Amino acid sequence: YTPIVLVISMVPPKPILAWMSDMMTGKATQKTLVISVLDLTLKPVRALQALNCSLTRIDFPHGDGADRDPTFLTLTCSPEVTKAVPPLTAPNAPTTHNAQSATTYLPSNFLLQIDGLDTSKVNKIETLTVVSRVKAGLGEARGVAEETDSLVIPNVVITLHETISAGWKTWLEDFLVKGSNGDDKEKNGTLKYLSVNLSTTLLALRFKNLGILSLVKDVPRSNSEAIPRFKAELYCERIEI
Repeated sequence: YTPIVLVISMVPPKPILAWMSDMMTGKATQKTLVISVLDLTLKPVRALQALNCSLTRIDFPHGDGADRDPTFLTLTCSPEVTKAVPPLTAPNAPTTHNAQSATTYLPSNFLLQIDGLDTSKVNKIETLTVVSRVKAGLGEARGVAEETDSLVIPNVVITLHETISAGWKTWLEDFLVKGSNGDDKEKNGTLKYLSVNLSTTLLALRFKNLGILSLVKDVPRSNSEAIPRFKAELYCERIEI
C-alpha cells in the first residue's frame, strides 16, 4: 500500500508523540489510523481506515534565522491494509495553522545547545530525517512493539558565524586530526523548537554522542549573504524526544 504522509503540529498529541518515541528507540509499534475528510462546514463526509501502520520516517523541520514561514512535522507511515469506513459522527476538532497560533513553529525560532561549544550564533540547522525499516508483523504479533531491522539517524548539519568558530576548530583538530575521538570526547546537545513569542518550547530533541566530521567555510549564494560563516557536520548516534 502507498505510504501515508501526515503533516502535523509541532506539539503532537500524546499518542502520536509516544509512537514517535517508540520508533526512535528502535520499537516498531503499529497503530490503526482513521483519516476523515471534512466538508466546508467541518462535517465528516468520508473516512479511510489504515490498519497496522508502522511509522517509517520522521522529518523534523529545519531552523533558519531568516525563514519566517510556518513549518510542521512530517510523519510517514506504511499500512498493511487500508479500507473505506463510515465517517466518524463526532471527529476531533480540526487543527488550524496560522502565524499567531500558540503551537506554530517558525524556522527562525530555534535554540541549539551543544556541550562545551558556543552556539549563540548558529543561524541554520538542516532538516533532520529519521528513517526506520521495520519487519512486517504476522498473526498475533501485529500491533506489538518489535525491534526494527535498522534505524537511520541523520547527521546534524549546521551553519555558524565565524566569530564563534574557535571552539569548533579546536574540537575538529582534537577529534579528527589528533585522533582524540573516544566516547568521552563525543558531545551531547539539545535542539528546541520555540513558539512564535519564543517563550515556550514546542518540541525538544536530545542529541546523544555527537562527533564532528567536518568544518568548512560556507560559500554564500550572493554578495548580500557574504557574512563569514562555517558549516559543520556532526554524526549523531541517537536522537531522543
